[in-house]
Amino acid sequence: MFRTYADAEIQIGEALGSDCHLWRYIEHGLHQPWFYVTLAKLTKDGKYRDMLMLSDVVSLETLFFSRSELVKIEGVQLVSPGYFNKSGSWLMEPLLSISKGKLKSGGYYYVYRVLGGGRYVSSGAGCISVRIEGSEVMVYEGRADD
Repeated sequence: MFRTYADAEIQIGEALGSDCHLWRYIEHGLHQPWFYVTLAKLTKDGKYRDMLMLSDVVSLETLFFSRSELVKIEGVQLVSPGYFNKSGSWLMEPLLSISKGKLKSGGYYYVYRVLGGGRYVSSGAGCISVRIEGSEVMVYEGRADD
């Protein structure tokens, strides 16, 4: 979902390790929601924060279930395009929860709840209200004070 180009790479040599690359910019070409996640990492030198940009719910769910005592998710922002959030422009909103439901067709839909009372439904299959098979299950739940 995120694209990078060679001319955007910052040449740092071996200073941060051979598997680390830094970029002046990345490109996001799909008009789909994504997630901006703040992680707190505990090290022998103290606590520091990293931010991740995740392109899909599965990546967020994997991160949520794989965290350890040394890595804590401090907050998740839903970044959504105007057609999705009905504002006409991109928004970044604190995410409270994501629920997942099953469609009769076998696919899934997601319900995103954001701070301030917003609720967005995404399925990639148009109107879903007549095609819902079962109840929703929680995929991610944050804190109201995130």
